[in-house]
Amino acid sequence: MKSTYYRFPIFAFLFLSLGFVIASLLQMPKIIANENDGNTQTAKNRKDKNAQTQKNRNLEKYIITHKDIEFLWNAFNELKTGKGYWRDVGTKTNAPLLIMALNNQNKLVRYRAVSALGYHKDEMAIPYLREKMKDEKETAYVRYNIFCVLAEKYNDKESLPYFRKCLSHKNPEIRQAALVAVSILNDKNSLNKIREIVRKEKNIDTLIVAISCLRDLGDSNDLNTAHFLRHLCYKNYIIPSTVLLALKKKGTKIALEPLRNFIKYKKTELKSLESLHNKIDNFDWEGKQYFLDKDGEIWHSMSDCKVLIDEAEEALKAIEKRNKK
Repeated sequence: MKSTYYRFPIFAFLFLSLGFVIASLLQMPKIIANENDGNTQTAKNRKDKNAQTQKNRNLEKYIITHKDIEFLWNAFNELKTGKGYWRDVGTKTNAPLLIMALNNQNKLVRYRAVSALGYHKDEMAIPYLREKMKDEKETAYVRYNIFCVLAEKYNDKESLPYFRKCLSHKNPEIRQAALVAVSILNDKNSLNKIREIVRKEKNIDTLIVAISCLRDLGDSNDLNTAHFLRHLCYKNYIIPSTVLLALKKKGTKIALEPLRNFIKYKKTELKSLESLHNKIDNFDWEGKQYFLDKDGEIWHSMSDCKVLIDEAEEALKAIEKRNKK
């Protein structure tokens, strides 16, 4: 009995050990399968990563060397929107590639790269954009876009001192870009310089932008002076049109009389143009052909007059409505 008593724990231990071994053997296929699945997934991830790296290298190569503008344009659009062949390229990868494209030989590519960087708003691009913006060898076409992107997309107030400085730049397109930038950033400190540009600017396009900026940043006192209202007399209809839009927004009773006179003058001019147009229209075929170009100019002038009269009447109504309040 004594020997049997001592043998029982031994048999129990052996039995439990055998059960554990059998259970382990039964679980072994599952463990092996899981391990294989893990290895397969790791291999797949590594393969995807290598494929992605190769995609990036290919795009980098294209950006540096490719001369097909249409291809590059589409590539930037796909980088920008995350669609197409490059849809898997993340924004952190995009910025270095697009920054690299800022030095492409073609200005259209550089312009497109600036736009794409503005779309992604990646702050790592800011110093590169600033550097490119200050490069006097860069075209005004590209620099203008950089001014707008830094101001509108990045709200880059640190560049305000440079924007203000460029309000006096010798290139009118850069002056225009600076005007747009300070207006977007609502920089009231630039008002005195903008007033000066409105008084003295000789470039028509820059003057138009300056008037728009004064409308946005200035107050009613800026828009209701005799000096400002004299811009209604410009032959280029875009300038008086811009002035009328400004008066519609912030005009006061001081502008009422000049506006009435302007409308009266334009209606008289319109009647003269219509009379001349009718005379040409009554000519025979040869006469019409002789005055064909002249009649085209008259027709465009009539159209401009009608637009200005409508805008002036709208501005007049808006000012009268404000005065009644």
